[in-house]
Amino acid sequence: MKTAQRKGIAIPLVLMFVFVVAVYFFSMVFTRTETRRQGLSNLNQRQAYYMAMGGIQHALLKIRLLHREAYDAGSLVRGICPFFNPYGNNLVATDLSAGTKTLKARNIFMTDLNSGQLPIAILNDGGPDFSMSNDDEFVWGYNVTGLEVSTYYTSADDGSVRQVAKVTALGSSYDPRVSKTGKRETVTKSIELHRRIQ
Repeated sequence: MKTAQRKGIAIPLVLMFVFVVAVYFFSMVFTRTETRRQGLSNLNQRQAYYMAMGGIQHALLKIRLLHREAYDAGSLVRGICPFFNPYGNNLVATDLSAGTKTLKARNIFMTDLNSGQLPIAILNDGGPDFSMSNDDEFVWGYNVTGLEVSTYYTSADDGSVRQVAKVTALGSSYDPRVSKTGKRETVTKSIELHRRIQ
């Protein structure tokens, strides 16, 4: 009689063991899948950030090589003639007429501050490549979207007129393994432009 009772308890114990092992196995698979998806998403976001940083570096290189053009473009956005400082050693006036302001020089300066079309293929793990869409939502690259002069003053040290400008770049990346839409990151950097007025 005692042996029959022991045989009857073995089946529920085996079923319970199988159930616990199955739950553990499926939770491991789910956790691994979720961790991989989150890792890919973080990687994709970092790629967009570094694309934007590439745009900032591109803008800084152009400003370093063409510093006078950058300074002049910033001056004309503010409405100040970059060739003449009518304010002496005082701070440059802020009561500027709207008629003297123009974005044309800045827009020309910024025309080539982008990555253009990057030939990037995203590989499916062991399978065929994912096809890339031509939609703006699914692109890899950067675009410098702003060059704004926020402060304009005359240096007491050398008499040069200085501008504090903010460069803004938008980076975007797309990985179809992560989501249906691309990732975007905006990066800004403040720089100082200066020019000695003779």
